[in-house]
This record gives sequence, C-alpha cells and structure tokens, in this order.
Amino acid sequence: MTVIKHHCVTCFHGAVVGFYTIVDFYMAQANYNVYQSDLPITKMFLGGAFHFFTTWNQTLHQLYFLLSLVQDLLTFSTNRNHVKFCLWFDSIRNKYFIPVIMPATFMTTVNYWTIHFMAPHLMLAELLKFYGPWLNHAVHTFIAPIIIGEFFLTTHGVPSWGKGFKYTTILMASYGAWVYPFGFILGQWPYPFLEVMNATHHILFFHSMFIEAYFWYIVFRYAEKQLYGDNSSPSAATNEEKRD
Repeated sequence: MTVIKHHCVTCFHGAVVGFYTIVDFYMAQANYNVYQSDLPITKMFLGGAFHFFTTWNQTLHQLYFLLSLVQDLLTFSTNRNHVKFCLWFDSIRNKYFIPVIMPATFMTTVNYWTIHFMAPHLMLAELLKFYGPWLNHAVHTFIAPIIIGEFFLTTHGVPSWGKGFKYTTILMASYGAWVYPFGFILGQWPYPFLEVMNATHHILFFHSMFIEAYFWYIVFRYAEKQLYGDNSSPSAATNEEKRD
C-alpha cells in the first residue's frame, strides 16, 4: 500500500511539474507580447516579473514541486548522496510548506479574485487579452486545488509556532521590501489599486497583508495537526529546529 501511494504521489508531482512547464511556455509568450505592446499599463512591468506576488507564488510552487519530484525519484536509490538530498529536502518542506507556501497560495487566489470581482480595472484586467482565461486561472485559481492536493497526499512537518510565524513574516517583509521602494521612489506599482492609495491606506494595507498571511498559516497549521496528528512532526523536523 505504501509503495502504491508513493507511485501516486510521484505521478502527481510529475503532472504538476509538466503543467507548470506548459504554463511557463505560454506565459513567456504572453509576457513578450505585453512588452511589445504600447499600452500605458505596461509600465507596471518595469520592475520585472518579480514585482508581482503571483510570480513569487509561482516560483515557490515550481521549485517545491520540482524538488519533490526529484526527491520521489531519488527515493528508489541507495546512493548516500541521494539519501542526504532527500533528508535535506524533507527539512526544507518541514520548515516552509505550512508557514510560507500555503499562505502565499491562498493570498494569491483570494486577493486576486476578490479585487478582480469588485473592480477589475484595479487588477490589470486589460491584460487578460494577452494571457487568456486559462492562463489567468493557471496562476490565480488552479494553484489552490494543486496545493490542497499536495496537502492531503503528503505529510509535512510543522515548525514551532515561533519559527512558523518567523518564516511567514520573512515572506511578507521580503515582498514589501522589494515592492515599496519601486512604488514610492520610482512610481512603479505592480497593481493599479496600489497607485490610488494614499500613505495611510498603504500603512493599513501593508499590515493587513501580514495579518492575512498569519491567518492562513494558523488555519493550515491547525488543519495539518488535525489531519495527521503527531505524524505531522517527524523527527527530521524536530532535529532541524534544534539545529536552527
């Protein structure tokens, strides 16, 4: 039964990696077309693709699933270096899956669609003609069921509350430190709704993003504990925290 589950997980990770490869191919084409257009909205892209939280989330997703697939394949090996890699990646997953990847995923999905439905023009709706509905859903919608599938298929260690909040805080602070200098100094905001905010709104928005990230971390930390119990804290996670 364990072998069958491992093969199923490997197939799932392989399918996700294949899906994201296709997404990257079409996304690159769409980005090129956007850069070549003369739309005023393209100034949003002057800060680079990493100006967008969606890109941060995609990077986290794709690195995670690519390394997961590599780990799945190396599990069949008895090579000492391969075993070390598997143990190393386990420690990475134990640290960052619940406090970083889960909040990033659901913040991307919930925030994008909430603002899109309320005021599409504040969420770069004009650019959908370049990307198309399926590509838009690939990076803003499908990410949620994909990561939920991972959540139920595999067990992840949960760091201590303090370390979990630290990793979540680092994620949000890093994004803020990247975006706000471009916005306030160069006037290049990643999203139109950030352009119409005043200083007070930005302060409230910035802090609300931390609160939302903490919310998703708490929700999925609790869900992980309820679903897997003590199995959600394997010895690898415990030993890794002791070394921090």
